[in-house]
Amino acid sequence: MKKIATPQDLQAELTQILAYSQSERPERGRIAAKLNDLADRLEGTSKTAMDSEEEELYDAIWMIASNDGDSYRKKDAKGAVKKAWAEWQKLERQRNNENWRGIQRKLEADLAKRWAKGEV
Repeated sequence: MKKIATPQDLQAELTQILAYSQSERPERGRIAAKLNDLADRLEGTSKTAMDSEEEELYDAIWMIASNDGDSYRKKDAKGAVKKAWAEWQKLERQRNNENWRGIQRKLEADLAKRWAKGEV
């Protein structure tokens, strides 16, 4: 979660909320959610403090979940988060598999050389 550290950060957030509220079809619930999120970030009242890895994961899941149009239409936040988690895991597995293919042969060759020399 991005903290509000400066008055400029606050101004930018409020400007985005105001712009959305003046759009063609603003939704009151969405505006309220944005204001509640902003209040939490201002007060630092998030339920649990997150370290940087947790914040990265939160942001990644948030981005996937917030773009789930089907869940948005149904107002199914729980379903959106569940699907986003599954999608993130799939993407992470793919990334790890690609990395693995890149290093597997090198690891095997280096380990074989080390063992051939009698090193553990």
